[in-house]
Parts: sequence; C-alpha cells; structure tokens
Amino acid sequence: MERIKEAIEKAKAIRRQDQAGHSKVPDAEMAVVGDVEKITYRQTSVVQLDPLHLEENRIISFSKNDPRSMSFDILRTQVLRKMQENSWRTLAITSPTAECGKTVVSINLALSIAQQTEQTVLLVDFDLRKPRVAQYLGLPPGLSLVDYLEENAELAEVFVNPGVPRLTLLPNGSPIENASETLTTARMKALVSDIRDRYD
Repeated sequence: MERIKEAIEKAKAIRRQDQAGHSKVPDAEMAVVGDVEKITYRQTSVVQLDPLHLEENRIISFSKNDPRSMSFDILRTQVLRKMQENSWRTLAITSPTAECGKTVVSINLALSIAQQTEQTVLLVDFDLRKPRVAQYLGLPPGLSLVDYLEENAELAEVFVNPGVPRLTLLPNGSPIENASETLTTARMKALVSDIRDRYD
C-alpha cells in the first residue's frame, strides 16, 4: 500500500512539473484569455467527444481529474524524455497480435501528450486491417485515411480535432484490402512526407 501511495505522489509531482511550461503551438491560432489558452482550428474539422462513450472504451486520459490517467502521464514523461534524447519525432504503438490494447494505449498516450502546452500531437490510425481509433473515440462518419489513399479526398479534408487543444487525428474509417501492399504505395509515401513537413 505504501508503494502505491508513493507512486501516486510521484505522478502528482510529475504532472505539476509538466504543467509548468508554456509555449505557442504551430499551425493553429492561439489566444490567451486570462490563464486559459484557447486554440482555434481554422481548417481542421472539430468534433466534440462524449465523455461517457470514452469511459466505456477505457479512454481515461480525456479527463485531467481522473486519477487513473496518472499511469499514462508517467508513461508520457518517460516516452517524451527518450524521444528528446534521440531527436525522435514519431512514435509507433504496435502489438504482436490483435486485441493487445494498442488502440487504447495510443489514444490515451496521445491525449496525455497533448496536455503538454509545448507539444502538438498527430494521431494516425495506421491499423489498416482493423482500424479502431474513430470507433473508440466515437467520431461521426466522415472522410478518413482510406479516402485519402484512394484519392477521394485531400489530406487537409480528413484531419479531425477532437475538441482537445494541440491534438489532431487522422482516423481510418474502414479496413483496407491488401494492407501490406498499401503501405508501399506512392500515395502512402506522399502521406508520410506531408506529415513530416507539417510537423517538422
């Protein structure tokens, strides 16, 4: 029990340190009103998430007041430190088999990182066989990664902001046949290049 208390206190201390920094966010319009930072997305469509739906799908980092989110805050701190040490800008969450929880981890970690005022996050659902990010977040039907890859939409049309500052989503609405082959197409390479340019 004492170890649990120590872990909780450590997480609280880390969260206080994480919330100390302030900086502006690229590719978004930010206005400071009192102590509250408000980011206005001008081109990206904005969708408001349903907290009850998130709870049902184990998305716990949406609420800063949920003590369960501390585990993802600790993971966030460790991951960001390692990425900064190695000058990494991309992170992939993978699993050896299906149903291991990579979607839940990806969403919760992205939400936790986006709470950092000096970080922006783009969460891309690259699970081409069983995409679940849109489902877990309760996003309404709309253009997605598959539409971009099939040349039915431009990249700017498929970005979504889930009502969370500094977080942008590139959801995938439906499974893609020949997923392995799709990963090597010119359209996919153009996507990766475009994302790198936007988040350089």
